[in-house]
Amino acid sequence: MRDGNLTVIDAIFAGNQGAPVGPDTGGGAIYVVGSKNGALIVKSTFKNNKAANAGAFGGLFCPLEIYDSLFTGNQGIGNGANSDDATKCSVINNGQHQVGSGGNGGAIYSDGASVNLKVCGTAVLGNAAGTGAFGGGLFFTSNDFGGTLSIIDSTMTGNTGATGRWSPRAPPRTRAPRWAPTPRASPS
Repeated sequence: MRDGNLTVIDAIFAGNQGAPVGPDTGGGAIYVVGSKNGALIVKSTFKNNKAANAGAFGGLFCPLEIYDSLFTGNQGIGNGANSDDATKCSVINNGQHQVGSGGNGGAIYSDGASVNLKVCGTAVLGNAAGTGAFGGGLFFTSNDFGGTLSIIDSTMTGNTGATGRWSPRAPPRTRAPRWAPTPRASPS
């Protein structure tokens, strides 16, 4: 979706795939590029989705609020992350020297300038970033060092990403989410 506002309530996204490689692309289930008022996700499940970045949800210049939802088994399948190498050609990518083919944000990916991301009452479990990439469960970056990442009453555990430069090793916080999705029968 481009330049719109998105509201997702009580939905299930399972087994979807977005673009497999590339920087600043992805969103196995949903990808939003540019949004004045952002995206809102409530009581929804994202399971086994995959894309270059953002196995489940990706936002580029998109504020995002996620409440009481589940993200599990999603994958950022790109590789090499997205970084800047001044020795590379700047003509192809808007004056940037961007290298890498994604992989950031196994479940959730947020990139942009002064963009806020709030995750509340949500479980982010068993997701994976791509080879040499970051944020197995969640990847958040800001082009202008603005924006706020808020994680409240949520569980993030069993997610995997690259170790080293940006990924601290800390024991996982275990706390049950306030809401757990109820399995639904598939339509006949």
